[in-house]
Amino acid sequence: MRYLALCFLIFTTTLSYAQKKPLLTTNEEIMTAVTKELDQSFVDGKLAKTVEKYGITGEYEYDITVGDKGELQTIFTIRKEGLNVDYNRYLQYALRNFKYKTFKVPKYKSEKIRYKINID
Repeated sequence: MRYLALCFLIFTTTLSYAQKKPLLTTNEEIMTAVTKELDQSFVDGKLAKTVEKYGITGEYEYDITVGDKGELQTIFTIRKEGLNVDYNRYLQYALRNFKYKTFKVPKYKSEKIRYKINID
């Protein structure tokens, strides 16, 4: 019985100290967080590996819709310069599978933002 109580105490203590993602509600907050996280991933994350693997360069502008689970719901290319069509598909696929880990959006809410990136 003591063992069970001790396990329960440790479990509840661990949960209370777990880091929670902040809930972002305004478009400006979400746009800032998305831009920051994508920029970081293009520097040293999963997106940087995709860019390096396929040798992607150029300037891109996307309309991105972020959903309530931190997932990208839609992506639409607004402008692209300096690449062929296949590379744009690789980049869109990598962006579509990207998971945002540093924030949450309210349930059943989605926000559309414009994201610009220049890859050299």
